[in-house]
Amino acid sequence: MRRAPSLVVAAAIAVSPILLSAPASAQGAWNKSPFTFSWFSAPAPRSRIRVVQPRRERAVPTVKAASAALPVASASVIAATSIGRTQPSASQAAPASALVAVVALDSQTITVWDVDGPMLHSRVSTGTVGHATPTGIYSVIQRNRYHESNIYSGAPMPFMQRITWSGIALHGGVVPNYPASHGCIRLPHDFAPKLWAAGRIGMRVLVAPTEARAQPISHPALPQPLLISPEELDAMIAPLGGTAGALSSLEAAAASQRSLTPFEVATRLKRAAASLVEVRRTAARDALSQAALASAEANAAIATVREARQDVADALAEANAQARIADASAVTSVAVDRIAAKIAADARLAATQSRLESALAEEARKDPLAFAAARAAREAEDAAEEAPDLARAVARRADPVSVYINTTEGQIYVRQGFEQVLDASIEIDDPLTPLGTHVFTAMAPTGSGNRMSWMAVTMPTSQRGGTAQQALDRIKIPDKVRDEIARRLWTGGSLIISEHGISTETGKGTDFVILTK
Repeated sequence: MRRAPSLVVAAAIAVSPILLSAPASAQGAWNKSPFTFSWFSAPAPRSRIRVVQPRRERAVPTVKAASAALPVASASVIAATSIGRTQPSASQAAPASALVAVVALDSQTITVWDVDGPMLHSRVSTGTVGHATPTGIYSVIQRNRYHESNIYSGAPMPFMQRITWSGIALHGGVVPNYPASHGCIRLPHDFAPKLWAAGRIGMRVLVAPTEARAQPISHPALPQPLLISPEELDAMIAPLGGTAGALSSLEAAAASQRSLTPFEVATRLKRAAASLVEVRRTAARDALSQAALASAEANAAIATVREARQDVADALAEANAQARIADASAVTSVAVDRIAAKIAADARLAATQSRLESALAEEARKDPLAFAAARAAREAEDAAEEAPDLARAVARRADPVSVYINTTEGQIYVRQGFEQVLDASIEIDDPLTPLGTHVFTAMAPTGSGNRMSWMAVTMPTSQRGGTAQQALDRIKIPDKVRDEIARRLWTGGSLIISEHGISTETGKGTDFVILTK
């Protein structure tokens, strides 16, 4: 609606409720963030990366699907087990260790690895022929303890951890010793709560045709966290309105003595952004109140001018009438009275004109103030509406960063918090020779937080490829990209190297999904 330059509009703005809800989509908010790097702003998604909107999930019917039974593993192998180490709490801000879940289709088992090795193990039941669970690299994108299927008549899917929007999830269910689902990964009812308690949004899930083990790995090509100085943190927080809400006095004193890890930086920025949202909302409410007051005062000035003009018109009419009577009168005592009446009418006219001039001057003073207040309220409202987008963009820095190197394209992609950050070209030695598909996960920080322990899983594929070490030997991440990754890397971060392209499952609300079939 076009804003008319009138005080009526100012008054309407002043009394209208301010809308502070966030836009429906925060996509592109990274480009509005003060932390955008001019050399690598997040580009628009490439045409080959199709955004996949959430679709209804698949459920597992309770009727056992016909399938050739696989050999039954020994009870000691397939029994749901916990290795006896403390599982990460779902309430922890930063997990003690990342987790990698590996599903083996041939043995119908799942093994969950943490920084110390295998942590959980269980038998599973995956998809049948025609509804096969595709092999590939996934991550948990949604969790629901009491989920029910929208497709299969409300079939229960307890402790559901979704890995694709097209309907594949890990969840509790009936687990025979062979594939029996419609694509999901069924977990025994006594194991599903254990995986739920250990799991998190972003937990890496690998579906492999055969067993694949996670192995500790160290290599110069693997990114490491970059510690941030207190001065650089202050510069990052400044666009968010200073340090208000970012640090407590004790935290500020501690932070001033040492550099901070990427996760600590992300936490501080998240607090500052949350504070900014509230500050801008308060400012918008205050500006609205000021606009309402200024509009009321301007409208009162307009009413005063209107009344003064009417008084002038009445006084002028009376003065003219008295003048005509006085001119027509003979020189008598009555005429003297009429002349006196004319003089009084002229005086009243002069007085009303003076009041009109004063009212016009007051209106001229109040009008700009009212318009300025209305503009300020509108700008404060816009700033308040933008703040949640900025806060969400900043909050994503606390989520695991994910890096994918497509060896076929010679391209590197970075996502964080299920949103694209950047992509760039990358150098690969002997690019025509296959490297295989490898998943590297930053399991836990070591030392002062400037190093991460990594684990590697090499996906079994039909194509030839080297080891994880050999794959790392052949890549060279650009320095600027490496620096940006280092500023975001913490527990749960990952690096994927593969000749397989990005699946169409990758999009809004997902990490990289790489299908290896």
